[in-house]
Amino acid sequence: MRIANKMHNVEITSTHGGRRLGEEYREVKGPTMDPVEDWEARGESIPMFLDEAVGAKSKKHYITPCWLVVYLNISAHGLLIKETEATIERVRARHASSFEAISVLWNGHLY
Repeated sequence: MRIANKMHNVEITSTHGGRRLGEEYREVKGPTMDPVEDWEARGESIPMFLDEAVGAKSKKHYITPCWLVVYLNISAHGLLIKETEATIERVRARHASSFEAISVLWNGHLY
């Protein structure tokens, strides 16, 4: 990607909280429920899944510096926002030496 006349190598990954991307659309059998009780548990799983996604990319030891962009596709529907933002910062700090920069897209915000 070119930004202000400088080229950046970009790696992109995503995490969906253990779900396979698009799986819920493969064999639609009717509406599915998303009980409130599941929201908090999903939010509490974010640190593990985010660290797992960034850690997997970090272990690849890229030859040239790259910018990592992570799509964090796990929603707790407004619960645990501050905790998740703190988690994003901790994970970014823990893996900072492996990348030129780390950006996380979550809930429509880029961190």
